[in-house]
Amino acid sequence: MTAASRALGSARDTTVPRAPGSRRRGALAATLVLAAAAVLVWCYYRLSWTVPATSDGAAMALQAQDMLHGNWLLHGWTVGDVSFHTTELPEYAVIEWFRGLGPGVIHLAAAVTYTLLVLLAGLLARGRAHGRDGVVRALLATGIMLAPQLGYGAFVLLLSPDHVGTQVPLLAGWLLLDLAPHRWWVPTALGALLASVQFSDRIALVTAVVPLCVVCGTRVARTAVARRSTRRSQAQGSGAQPDRLGPVWRARAYELSLAAAAVASVAVSWAAARLLAAAGGYTAHPLPMVLAPPRLLWTHTWLTGWGVLELYGANFTGVSGWVATLFAVAHLAGLALGVAGFAVALRRFLLPRGDPDLVDSVLAVAITCNLILYILSIQPGTIQGTGYNAREIAAVLPLGAVLAGRVIGPKLTGRETPRARSECCLLLSLLLSAVLAGYGASLGYGAAQPPAPPRNAVLASWLTAHHLRYGLAGAPANITTVDSGGRVGLAVVAVSGGRVRARLYQSKLPAYDPRLHSANFLVAGAPADGAGYAPEYISVPVARRTFGPPARVYHFHGYTVMVWDVNLLTRLGRPGR
Repeated sequence: MTAASRALGSARDTTVPRAPGSRRRGALAATLVLAAAAVLVWCYYRLSWTVPATSDGAAMALQAQDMLHGNWLLHGWTVGDVSFHTTELPEYAVIEWFRGLGPGVIHLAAAVTYTLLVLLAGLLARGRAHGRDGVVRALLATGIMLAPQLGYGAFVLLLSPDHVGTQVPLLAGWLLLDLAPHRWWVPTALGALLASVQFSDRIALVTAVVPLCVVCGTRVARTAVARRSTRRSQAQGSGAQPDRLGPVWRARAYELSLAAAAVASVAVSWAAARLLAAAGGYTAHPLPMVLAPPRLLWTHTWLTGWGVLELYGANFTGVSGWVATLFAVAHLAGLALGVAGFAVALRRFLLPRGDPDLVDSVLAVAITCNLILYILSIQPGTIQGTGYNAREIAAVLPLGAVLAGRVIGPKLTGRETPRARSECCLLLSLLLSAVLAGYGASLGYGAAQPPAPPRNAVLASWLTAHHLRYGLAGAPANITTVDSGGRVGLAVVAVSGGRVRARLYQSKLPAYDPRLHSANFLVAGAPADGAGYAPEYISVPVARRTFGPPARVYHFHGYTVMVWDVNLLTRLGRPGR
């Protein structure tokens, strides 16, 4: 066996004989985790219902329904710049297989996804620690993520599939990297996982691939510099020539293999996308990446800070009432711990004393890359007023929570502090326990709130009662179809060039085929509550100009439902985006 093989195959784990009763304790711990998971799913399901589902999440539900009917490659679909094909869509399909199509699918899937994220964050924060140290680490991470803030926090973290769910498989990958021995199969498995995630969400390039390559490359470079300096000193002292740097690559074979696997995952993901297109699968919109002009960078910086506050539940904008204000104040503690864990981990990576932890370094660099790229892009420009695009930095929450557990947790247990400071650590632990109790109260308070009525449920019921089964609509199309449980079908349309046209975005091409469907009505106008993005609604004059005078017109809840005696698909303009 070569030296490189020995370096790559060396195991870090040490086998410790099981103490009597350890299996019983392990079974009890597993039971408690499962019980906690069930409670969290229920709470997050209730909390998710406090915000109405949107057509983006409804499109995912419709795609999952198509997958259940055998269309696993989503032939004919045009999705957004993120497909979630290998991450959350299978989860949607499983839930729909049990409970059928409906808005509850969106909320339940979000609850399951976030529960998995919280539990994985706790496991990764615990790492190899045991006993009190492991419990404190896990509780710190899960506590920080425990109670998403009502309103926008719930909207981003507990609603439609988004970059939040992408972190579930990535955290599982970092857990593998942290716990598995240094064997050849670890880089292979991690590379396959990274390729799968990138296939669905290319933000994994920023939050996983690039950080892993940067950290591994830096560790190799530092080892090379250190060995070169050592050998040069030895050569000067003995008069011999310094050796070549071959041993560096053998010493860092594991890091090199991880970086190679990360780079290879990009190629594998790209090749898989090309194979999918060749096989007639879905079409994805290109991922927009436009840099912001320098004059906007300061504005983008504070908007990014605003988004981080929302993710951590510590934003006071729009918060009313002393209860909500108190919970926001409590969430400042979680934000402070996340920032502290990130800062310490990043300092250890930049100014190492010895060999900093590999996973800690990757997570710190991932947060840095995500925030910097977000500030430099145009995404924060759309945050004002809605905050919706802070979902692009959703990884900052779980990664920061994990770093708080892994870095700050040991300090609270006194393992990294002098004995003289143990009392201070104890007081701080008691204070954080009180904060954690406040987080639990915040979660219970949010779960007890009344659900928001589905935004288009009344429209779906009205169309069903009037026996209108298939038609056209703008913004409410997908969500109305899901709200009706599939009893009403609405094809997505938009206004382009002064006419109504098929919109190939979160929609499928067969929906516009007049040989397959007969659409005899169009939903124009906007709901009475003014919800939604106004330009995505269809105006009555444009509908008349495209299809001619309708046979019947109904006015309901702010909408104008126009009915014709012809198949509107035969008069629909050419598809556009």
